[in-house]
Amino acid sequence: MKIIVTGATGHIGSYLIRDLGLQFK
Repeated sequence: MKIIVTGATGHIGSYLIRDLGLQFK
């Protein structure tokens, strides 16, 4: 869970990280 990274990247980055996280999990 990279909440800090998500907040730094922004909404678009959050979506990408979220998709990657879902696939990784």
